[in-house]
Amino acid sequence: MACSARAHSATPAAAPSAAALAMPEPCSPGILLGDELRYPTTWVGPRVAFDLAAIPANIPRWQLKDWGVFAAVTGATIALMWPAGPSPDVRIDRWIARKMDPWMPDLWRPTNQAILLGGLGLGGVVTWGVAHAQHKDALAEGISLVMESVAVAEVLHLVLKFLIGREGPGDGDGLGSVLGPSAAPRLYPAGTPSGHFASLYAVVGAAEAYWRPHWAVSTLIHLAVGAAALTNVINHRHYLSDIVAGGAMGYATGYWVVRHRASRYAAKRGSRTQLRVTFTGQGVGLQLRF
Repeated sequence: MACSARAHSATPAAAPSAAALAMPEPCSPGILLGDELRYPTTWVGPRVAFDLAAIPANIPRWQLKDWGVFAAVTGATIALMWPAGPSPDVRIDRWIARKMDPWMPDLWRPTNQAILLGGLGLGGVVTWGVAHAQHKDALAEGISLVMESVAVAEVLHLVLKFLIGREGPGDGDGLGSVLGPSAAPRLYPAGTPSGHFASLYAVVGAAEAYWRPHWAVSTLIHLAVGAAALTNVINHRHYLSDIVAGGAMGYATGYWVVRHRASRYAAKRGSRTQLRVTFTGQGVGLQLRF
């Protein structure tokens, strides 16, 4: 159903005509999705809190394509986790151990992780600070939305990971068993979904949605992040399903944040302009409605 924008009259004292009364009311943009919560009206900290409430609250408003993507990702994740004596996840992990462990270096040592993630975080903060100081508003907004996306993706991934409580490749008997919330604190940071790639793909999703890079640049970005994800599986830090779930969730989060918090999308939802004649007790009036 199309949404009409809220009207603004050039003659506010004029009484509305019957045609004006018949105009449809504006459609709600959704729970906690108003333009007053967009950049730069609302600071990034409160936006993250509103995001964490708005994302689950607006699930009933999902379209058919949203449910299709959700079903595809969820189905692929469950299929990889399914304990089919053993699961495809475990079979892939064991094949890697036999074929690749003898020559593959451990790229995901704690030091390397700290350098990668710390460098990305520090680079983002510094870039935002410089852009803000130099009044490069578009760049400052993009970086702010990227940081917001990462924060939201991290919280959402922790909620799922602690609800599922799944063993990682190096835990227990190596079968990737799902043990539930009680075991999650002991198993952390292992588990489904992967927090590393929820964050990295949140950056990719937000950056692509905001800056809309050329398809060739986008392809290179996905190849680089995808290669990093595969090395994480090869180094036995996560199962393949952890990467699939985390990456998809992170990318969707980044795209959602830009769509609902970027200033460029403000006040454009179903807008239209009308010039109408209204009849009042004092004569004829003109109304320009947006």
